[in-house]
Amino acid sequence: VVMERDGWKCRICGIPTPKELRGKFVHNAPELDHDVPLSRGGHHTLENAQCLCRSCNQMKSTRTTAEVLQWLSA
Repeated sequence: VVMERDGWKCRICGIPTPKELRGKFVHNAPELDHDVPLSRGGHHTLENAQCLCRSCNQMKSTRTTAEVLQWLSA
């Protein structure tokens, strides 16, 4: 549901994350991410879930999406 809602595209960098790459160890594999990480009090809800590419998900780590976008724009 989340990946379809997000059009199988990374919500940070915008690259396509093809469904057939799910579970693969490649940079543009789609991964489920939490906008506000669970470790920081985020919830496992549809509103807090998003599609990220593997590279962005690794780079995001325990930051919120807003923190990452702010860091990237600096």
